[in-house]
Parts: sequence; structure tokens; C-alpha cells
Amino acid sequence: MKRRNRYSMSDIFVTDTHALLWYLTDDEKLGIRAREVFEKADTGEVDIVIPTTVLAEALFITEKHRVDIQFIDIIENIQNSSNYLLHPLDIDVIMKCHELKKSLNCMTG
Repeated sequence: MKRRNRYSMSDIFVTDTHALLWYLTDDEKLGIRAREVFEKADTGEVDIVIPTTVLAEALFITEKHRVDIQFIDIIENIQNSSNYLLHPLDIDVIMKCHELKKSLNCMTG
């Protein structure tokens, strides 16, 4: 897949550990809107940022056999998609999450 050069905010999403694991294991706990975002990433319509701390947590969860997926399968899914983007969890990411949360709160009242 060819990577897009320009992004709008609606093209990029950030996942947490549960959402990623629930999507990869087809768990019904994943909400409809979140599932739609992951499906759009699979078709190349959006990108999903995966903070490295999500991978670390996924490693611990899979090692304890709390989900029906192997850690190597998670890594292969990420490596086989150009729409899953690994990113270190640093202060810039934290601040962007804070800004997004504030804007979502404003929109929902």
C-alpha cells in the first residue's frame, strides 16, 4: 500500500491496548465505531497510531494467556499493514491526547 503524504485529523486515530486486542481477536466488547475505524485502517482509509506502551501491555497480556492471540501475531498484523503506525509515547503524544479529549468534551457537552 502506498502511504499518503498529507493527513487531516480525521485520518489518524490512536488505539489503546484493549481496543487493539479486541479488534484482533474479534471480541464483541469492541464498540461499533471503534470496529469501523479498524476496518477502515485495514482498507487503507485511515491510519491508527499504536503507542509503544500499548505493545508492551499487549506483551504482558498475551504472556498471561488472557486473550486468544499470540504476541507474534500482533506484531505480524502491525508489520503487514502500512496503516498501523508505531509511535513512542512521549510528551507530544500525551499533549495531543489531552487536546483531543478537551475538544471531544466540548463537542459532547
